[in-house]
Amino acid sequence: MTEKADFSRYDEIKKALNSKESLTYDDFVEMVGGVQGFLEKKTKSSRQYEWVNEDGGYLSGYFNLDKKCTMLTGRF
Repeated sequence: MTEKADFSRYDEIKKALNSKESLTYDDFVEMVGGVQGFLEKKTKSSRQYEWVNEDGGYLSGYFNLDKKCTMLTGRF
């Protein structure tokens, strides 16, 4: 059974992404309840991970090679 992410801290995630510091992949994992993202896409310059919650909602995070989140999309 796959662990389901918790998006209750979405406002904190959004605020961090809008700051100069952004979030690392590890920070993001902590903020969605310790659930590792599923690697959706890998390029030379970035990685796209997806998290799914218990309601079937999702967040897709795009991370550069420094493991900083550069973009977030989703629906939940």
